[in-house]
Amino acid sequence: MRISTLTLKLTKALENSIRRFPLTVLSAFATCLSIIIMIERKLENNLTLQRLILIFALSIPITLSFKLLWERKSKDLRQLLLYYLTSIIIIIGYYFIYLNKIDYISVSRFVGTNLIFYLAFLFIPYFLNRKNFEMYSIKIFTGFLLQQYTH
Repeated sequence: MRISTLTLKLTKALENSIRRFPLTVLSAFATCLSIIIMIERKLENNLTLQRLILIFALSIPITLSFKLLWERKSKDLRQLLLYYLTSIIIIIGYYFIYLNKIDYISVSRFVGTNLIFYLAFLFIPYFLNRKNFEMYSIKIFTGFLLQQYTH
């Protein structure tokens, strides 16, 4: 594959991702940028920056889940704004309630919460249809494997 074709495909995929999941892409960008700043400026001991990185990373699956839920349930723009507002409230609340300090408990809670929202993102399409769970699981798993090994 030529580099220009690959660049065009990646640009189109990024454009589609930004259109479909704008807050998620913004969260991923903020996470990456914060990590780069922490590494480049040698701020590994900066608690505020660590907390921001964790909350930006957690906002990725939260915004993914809420947007997918909106896509599956309704296409009402007011409902989407309500979902976005709810996800932002959850993210801010998590930051102030559970990330006061960075220790084993807060990191374990972060990993568990992250896992819950990623699993929610995977299973929202199934729970709204409730048909053929086994086939849905196989489709998700094989789709992931095929995506990994075909590119």
